[in-house]
Amino acid sequence: MKIEINCSQELLEKSKYCGTFPDGYVTSVTSNCWIALAVREVFPSARVGGTSVSIWFEKGRDTFCLRLKLPRLARKMVKCFDSCRKKVLPKETAELRLEHLKPFTFEIELTEEQENILLENISLPDLTECFAKSKHLTLAV
Repeated sequence: MKIEINCSQELLEKSKYCGTFPDGYVTSVTSNCWIALAVREVFPSARVGGTSVSIWFEKGRDTFCLRLKLPRLARKMVKCFDSCRKKVLPKETAELRLEHLKPFTFEIELTEEQENILLENISLPDLTECFAKSKHLTLAV
């Protein structure tokens, strides 16, 4: 199973102030960055770090995480996105991101174990339906 993630210009525009204080408060970088906005179309609890996507699931009272390693290109783009951040200068952060980042697409191939964990928590028909509704994610089974 592969997940293709399309980091579009539209999502870059939406996330350009991520991690800054445009309205007097900071937006969470891990859930509002360029890649996170795409992933959260299907996995609302997802967070993106410098090296991976973390998808959180709840079973009863237990919470656990499925961690998917980002490929090299995506890690490079996360680093570039983060390096443009000027915490007290939201306008400059947005301008730098729009100037230095361009839309890109990447794939994450799930291991058999990751695929099993995902399908234990979301049925394949439900997963397929969620991906069909997403503008920025594609599922290849």
